[in-house]
Amino acid sequence: MPLFGSKKIDAVVVGVRYLEDGSVDWLRAYERRGPAWSDWKLFRRAEVVKRLQAGETWVTGERLRFQGGTFETRDPLRLLQSGDRQAIVIGSDSEHDDLRGVPLV
Repeated sequence: MPLFGSKKIDAVVVGVRYLEDGSVDWLRAYERRGPAWSDWKLFRRAEVVKRLQAGETWVTGERLRFQGGTFETRDPLRLLQSGDRQAIVIGSDSEHDDLRGVPLV
């Protein structure tokens, strides 16, 4: 089971869809279900924000072909507050959603 630091990973993001204004519309991710992983699911932005606020650990990555629930994980998603708006980002600080490196779907 993948770990990020000492915390278990709750979801691995493998794709993103943006709206015209540059904000996340939805994410394609695999969700951890105990010792196993779900098939990929689509998560709307509001659901992801809610889960990140609840302390879940979401990372970017990809599923390794022919290796079941094994993932190559990369960067953790963070929720940044910018005024009255929240931004879902990886890596650098930003005032808007920025999941650079995650494939577009």
